[in-house]
Amino acid sequence: MKQLSNAYDMIINELSIDNRDKLNKTMGKFQTRFREKLKSKKSKTKKVSKYKSSEYYKTLEEIPPPLLNKILSNIYENFELKDDEAKNLLIKTILASRVSNVFNKSLDNIFQLNEIILKYCKEGIKYLKQIQNNSNYPSSADEEEREIIDSTFRPIIQNLRNKMMDVFYNLNRLLVMRDEIVIQLNNILKVINEKDEDEDSKIFRNFIDIINIDYDEEFDKAESYRNNSTYALNLKIDNLKKELPDNIEKVKKCFERLLKAKLIFSKTDDTNMYTHRGKNYSIINIINNFINAINITLVDFEKFLESKKKSQSKKKSNTRSTSNQR
Repeated sequence: MKQLSNAYDMIINELSIDNRDKLNKTMGKFQTRFREKLKSKKSKTKKVSKYKSSEYYKTLEEIPPPLLNKILSNIYENFELKDDEAKNLLIKTILASRVSNVFNKSLDNIFQLNEIILKYCKEGIKYLKQIQNNSNYPSSADEEEREIIDSTFRPIIQNLRNKMMDVFYNLNRLLVMRDEIVIQLNNILKVINEKDEDEDSKIFRNFIDIINIDYDEEFDKAESYRNNSTYALNLKIDNLKKELPDNIEKVKKCFERLLKAKLIFSKTDDTNMYTHRGKNYSIINIINNFINAINITLVDFEKFLESKKKSQSKKKSNTRSTSNQR
């Protein structure tokens, strides 16, 4: 009942004055008839065992949509409420909350993925800066002195480039995963987006743009002769890392608002339908499909992290073994 109460309060706060009055009248009838039936049956009431929560469903959000619709329909039929508007609003709110909770968990993992991406970017910047520092000549150096400097630092620079290649190998693997997730985030935005100028749509779009940075291009700029500096890229990565948690939380909130607006406040009869690649889907089902696609990619990310842990553990074991032999 607390779930229903919270959902009802949320709907009331977001409805227009006319719809709010209509919904309140409907729920008022519900309360009146509930009291009347309770009073008439009070003398016939038998002691029943204490209610136990289902071992399968703990909250309304976990109940499958058809069963949820049946439960709420039975409640309204039992209390002779002919207006289905309140029931449909509750169902849509509960479904939107359920999808939002699932999407939020995916966003938490997307946050972790982007943290690791930024970590590898920082490592790449470190090696690039060292390469640049070892590639500079004194302004007074003649051709012979430059050849000596090149000969001296060539092995060092090559070693740094090898380390940088290892960083980019791992970074590119993560960026492939990132690209797959960006595709699905764009698909989700197409479904729930009503107007591009809407503030929540802008927040969602901005988040996609932030995580979809072309890091190859950024490193090319930092390595170019004209700039020959990693300062700007290093600062950009630091700012992205600092702002990422706040951006994730903003997207969580705006996604739920956009989804509820799409499900609840659209006036068309096709509120719950969306056409994708020539086929019609319910909005809930198509968004769940896109989220599932994101989660499949995130499973690959988990495997990547696990492989890195095993690799680090093996290196430590080999180091200890070598040390003991000495």
